[in-house]
Amino acid sequence: MAFIYPMQTVGIIGGGIKSYHLALTAKQMGFRVALLTSVQEPVLDIVDYPTIGNPNDLQTVLDFVNGLQAVIYQDENIDPQILETIQANNNVPQGTDILSITQDRYLEKVFLDDLNLNVAPYMTVVSSADVANGLASIGYPAIIKPIQKGLSHNRQEVLYRQQDIAQSETYLSGGSAILESWVPVDQEFLIMVVKDQKQKVQLLPIIETFFDGHQLIAALVRPRINAAVAEEIQRIAHVIADKIDYCGVFGISFLKTETDNLYTQRIFPGIHLGADVYQAVLGISQYELQLRALLGWPVPEVHVRTNGAMLVILKAIEEESYTQVKIKPDWQFNYYPLAETPALATPIGQVIVTNEIQTDLINKIKATDLWHI
Repeated sequence: MAFIYPMQTVGIIGGGIKSYHLALTAKQMGFRVALLTSVQEPVLDIVDYPTIGNPNDLQTVLDFVNGLQAVIYQDENIDPQILETIQANNNVPQGTDILSITQDRYLEKVFLDDLNLNVAPYMTVVSSADVANGLASIGYPAIIKPIQKGLSHNRQEVLYRQQDIAQSETYLSGGSAILESWVPVDQEFLIMVVKDQKQKVQLLPIIETFFDGHQLIAALVRPRINAAVAEEIQRIAHVIADKIDYCGVFGISFLKTETDNLYTQRIFPGIHLGADVYQAVLGISQYELQLRALLGWPVPEVHVRTNGAMLVILKAIEEESYTQVKIKPDWQFNYYPLAETPALATPIGQVIVTNEIQTDLINKIKATDLWHI
């Protein structure tokens, strides 16, 4: 087991706000931080060794990792072959097994299927005829998506009727796509898992997640969930964790219908924005848990201390959020450093709210008329 001492240098591949918080936490723990990202962004201002370059260029990555004591990938779309190459001479504790599963939607579905987990019916399609045949099999409505997750952010189309088949052409122009049944969602859940270097597994508390379209807007601990569903989520998390050769934090999302049918949706290789709520309810952040697991530090047993919610501040409600800052002394407001003026649907910060009484927590959030949970 590799133990990385304070004052040694840790490298992070990939930028964004999650890398920003991961780098801040690493520096608070005493590490020097190097970071590779493809664009100029605020995280480069806080690290010791900033690098702008292509994370999917082998020579760029080889130059970046030279002399680092550990390498962490935050970009889930990085080429696993590059990571496998640098593993020969560098410490990459996460490994690449999880990426071989999560980067391809079809392989991810097959992986979950092979574990006898409940997933929405799916199939690969390469032509409009395939889409028509698929819809005849799995029914309407259905969702078509690119097989490779990294092709574009949240790109998908819901097909409601036969006339919509023509809309699938744009997803087939680059090759194959995946067609899956639309699930009538009543609730969505997330569970984070941490595996240390000895492969010891700890399940973190279940989070109820809330979305506006594809955009996460809130995350709640403790979730409104019955015991049987919670136990099944935890069972599935253990099954998946045991089958993936991985070290660090990763997440699994779930969809639940009104009749309590639970569908395993996807696996997240690393940190998830919704799990930012952990700092308030556990007393330790997902970023510190990630670093502890990857760098050989002991991982503490965590316990829920109170009810808590993380609320995403979108650019569209920026002014309204300032009003809440003025009247909510017990709420914690965090605004992200941004390199440029964001679009209205862009997250610009988050609010952390806790309360011993869950109904009070939820009612106070709803009273703002900004977040609907």
